[in-house]
Amino acid sequence: MDFEFYFDNILNFYNVSSIKELAIKIETGPSTISNWKQRRSITALKKKCRELGIYNEIFGETTFSQTGANSQQIQNQNNAGSGMINQQNDKSNPTQLNTNLDIEIINLIEGASTVANSLGKKEKFKEELTRYITTELIPKISTM
Repeated sequence: MDFEFYFDNILNFYNVSSIKELAIKIETGPSTISNWKQRRSITALKKKCRELGIYNEIFGETTFSQTGANSQQIQNQNNAGSGMINQQNDKSNPTQLNTNLDIEIINLIEGASTVANSLGKKEKFKEELTRYITTELIPKISTM
């Protein structure tokens, strides 16, 4: 993900052109915003956008249908990766994904992976996903 792209999105959203103006709009110190920018901290920017309720406006909207305790967290994390994936066919950026997977599937897996990682259970997530795909999903799909 490109920090500058998302930082420009938030500047445009608030119709400001400087860190000082942005700081006033989002009620955050200019030094804090400068620190985000210097570190290129997308995580800090995402967190603030969630607090401000403008996450989708800055990082892009993704439709998502999920219920349960972690559904909002999955949706938020899901949206976080959508900008990079939506540009996956951009040949000018070699770091973009090149895949034929459906974007909703990618977003769902990315969201679940991020939640698992934040809970310290990424390896368990990989194991369970692999088990599910090989023992349940593929056999069901092949009999459809």
